[in-house]
Amino acid sequence: MMQDSYDLGILLLHLGARYSELAKMEWDSVDLDKKVIRLYRPKVQNESLLNMTDLVHEVLSRRFANRGNSKYIFQNKKGEARNYAHRSFQSAFRRAGIEGVTIHTLRKTFGSWLVRSGMSLYSVSKLLGHSSTRVTEEIYADLAPNQASQQAIHFFNELNI
Repeated sequence: MMQDSYDLGILLLHLGARYSELAKMEWDSVDLDKKVIRLYRPKVQNESLLNMTDLVHEVLSRRFANRGNSKYIFQNKKGEARNYAHRSFQSAFRRAGIEGVTIHTLRKTFGSWLVRSGMSLYSVSKLLGHSSTRVTEEIYADLAPNQASQQAIHFFNELNI
């Protein structure tokens, strides 16, 4: 169970997916050769095509090699889609000395890191599968308040007038 929670945590942090999206993800959504995942997002009723980081590819490759006849990437003991496992994550966070964190915090961390690295709110919105960029702006705009100003300064400095 600890390995499952670790693997799921890596995917949550590296893909920005919702827990429910990953818990129900099936192997036929994964292309290990092309390093892409087709992720259905029931909350907004769309599908995203996500590229895998090296660590996500490593985790999924290991799980694929040990999958047996499993339909789901993360499954419960009955072979069905994994259930919500709040306690296992809270236990892991406590062992790591992290307070006030939830599973959804990993998704928000993904978005925050991207915005702080200079990625546009539009691009972050697409990666998170938000229904509109307005949702992304409401959550993350304060992390990049000077991005437009910095781009304008760069533009005018390049003009050299």
